[in-house]
Amino acid sequence: KDKHLLRSYIVAGASPTWWAFIYVYMPIYIIEQGLGVQWVAYFLFAVVVPILALEYYLNILVDKLKYRRPFVQANLCIALLLVIAFFVPNIYLLMGIIVLGSIGIAFVEPSAESYFFLIAPKSALERTYSIFNTSLDVFAIIGKLIVAGSLAILSFEYSFLVLALVFLFFAWVSLSLKQVSGAKD
Repeated sequence: KDKHLLRSYIVAGASPTWWAFIYVYMPIYIIEQGLGVQWVAYFLFAVVVPILALEYYLNILVDKLKYRRPFVQANLCIALLLVIAFFVPNIYLLMGIIVLGSIGIAFVEPSAESYFFLIAPKSALERTYSIFNTSLDVFAIIGKLIVAGSLAILSFEYSFLVLALVFLFFAWVSLSLKQVSGAKD
């Protein structure tokens, strides 16, 4: 019912959509390109390094910047990297571009939940958080279905463009977020 909570729910879907693509489809594509299973392991390790290294610091920065602009820019950056990935024929360079996309997710992943806690009415927090938390499962399924649908008709490379459109949608929704901050002034 609350449009701000709905927008928060949608923006929180960027992270599970990204990870669904990374963990389900990228390993298949890497092996399909003739690389061994060890390259899948290297890629999956590399793709989480930006999250582990930057998530805490970026969450503080996003809060100081009041969420809207960092969410928009992170989703636009991911969309741009996905468009670039569409044109890159070299699998090694492609994996590097996808790893860079994880920096954008490091802006959104921890901050989406922080944003929810800042905008949710304190009286309804227990009731609304459980609903908000379903965004992880819902968008993971939606992300898998969107990519699977594109793969049913198009070659794998087009899944980058389809996902770029999805992240443009997340950026568009982020434009309408309330400017809030939990930082003490």
